[in-house]
Amino acid sequence: MLALGVPNLPSDRTMDDIDKELQRLCGIWSIQYQGALGHPFYINDLAAIISQEMHNPSVRPHLRFLPEDAGNELSEAYQAQRWLTEQDPKLLTPVHRITGRDFYTLEPALLRDGNLEGTDGIGWAVQTYQEIEISETNLLLSYPEFKDLHKSLNCLDPSKIIADKDTPEGFANWTKTNPLVGNQWIEKSNGKQVSAFPLWLHCDDTSGNLSKKWNKHNSFLFTPAGLPRHLAHKEKNVHFLCTSNIAPPLEMLDGIADQLEKAQKQGIWAWDSELQDIVLLIPSVHALLGDNPMQSEFSCHIGFAGRLFCRNCWASEKVEGDEEGEVDPEGGYSSDVVKFVEASQVGGGAAIKRMKTASGIKDNYQAFFAEQLQAIAMRKGLSKEQREREIIKLRQSFPLYTTSPVWRLKGLDPHQDTPVEVLHVVLLVVQAGPFVLQGLLTNDQLEAWKALSALKELKDTIDHFLNCTCRLTPRWFNKPKFHVLLHLPDHIRRFGPVMLFATEAFKLYNAII
Repeated sequence: MLALGVPNLPSDRTMDDIDKELQRLCGIWSIQYQGALGHPFYINDLAAIISQEMHNPSVRPHLRFLPEDAGNELSEAYQAQRWLTEQDPKLLTPVHRITGRDFYTLEPALLRDGNLEGTDGIGWAVQTYQEIEISETNLLLSYPEFKDLHKSLNCLDPSKIIADKDTPEGFANWTKTNPLVGNQWIEKSNGKQVSAFPLWLHCDDTSGNLSKKWNKHNSFLFTPAGLPRHLAHKEKNVHFLCTSNIAPPLEMLDGIADQLEKAQKQGIWAWDSELQDIVLLIPSVHALLGDNPMQSEFSCHIGFAGRLFCRNCWASEKVEGDEEGEVDPEGGYSSDVVKFVEASQVGGGAAIKRMKTASGIKDNYQAFFAEQLQAIAMRKGLSKEQREREIIKLRQSFPLYTTSPVWRLKGLDPHQDTPVEVLHVVLLVVQAGPFVLQGLLTNDQLEAWKALSALKELKDTIDHFLNCTCRLTPRWFNKPKFHVLLHLPDHIRRFGPVMLFATEAFKLYNAII
């Protein structure tokens, strides 16, 4: 710039000072971690990125924080079942504000049509097994107002909640809140708005080299799930969290889980450019996105090559006489912890392999610790008692969590909340297929391509495509990708249109990484 004759240029020292101050005010800090598997890595401050989204005037007006019941319409993530009916209520927006008064979830409120005259007894029982729709116009008194006025209303103190009527037949102890305090976010928010902030979290591998030589880097990125679909995957709304060519995905996910747990406990303070006030946000992972191998790793699943090849429904290439693992009623399989116990026992290696095959579970994170235990169990020159003592000593050195950090992501079922990403694998490619291949295929083959490219009634289209495929050869049904298509309608009902959980925008970000 001196050569161009620009006068009054600041010195390098001044520019460095300005850069440091800008970084302090507006920058995103990278947090260093020493992973549980022994690898160092850095993760950008998730809370700071979310905070910047809230005071970004080009983003904030488009963000949604509440689900919407749109009837038969389904065009956005906030209209789909995952957000509307399935998510853990503790991770949803917990308050509805009317004319400056806050009505929180998990707290009593008095309705305009409520008849409480003469109520007495030792305490309240809260009915939680059935939903009841209430109009906001019917809300009369918030919990603090209700507590202050209950005597004048001649009714029981609303803070005396003693039971949870969780079934039509019986009662359980009330454990969802401390009734004397109410919803935990009242005290934490100090009267400010509290909102949910769900995320689409993506992980993929890419080469760190510009040459053809493969240099694998695993990278995590996210985009807000509250954005409408026409903005969700714009490059400016895709945010980088971390990358590493040495730390595997689940090790980095452990650090992300640490940040999420802290944010879900304390909330994330941010300036809301729409409300012109500070707000408190509750982040959560709406879904884990990636290709099929990555999603299998997320869900501790053995993958398409396994006998139980489907992480969603555990469809099996079962051979007669084989035994399968026991299904956990909470989702997934119950054998994961058992495998770790087996690895702690001398001679348990063969049992672990049998259980992986039988259950379809493959926890690569836990395997790191199990292999260390097995190394001691198989060490020669030691008695059984000596090896068992060494195993006990080693286990005491392990971190608090030795199973995959995916189980620490609250409100997430990794088997069900890893929607099938088929857009770039199947649908986009086959759109042109019938035109390009016309005259080169038999009638049956061409019919199968036409069926795959039809997108009118999805479930019927998939059934028609599978029928056309079966006419060609039933052997194609040995490929798990044909089975995966069957889950697509359900994933759309739960997460919204396919483009919302497509990965193209994240993959384009690989060029920046």
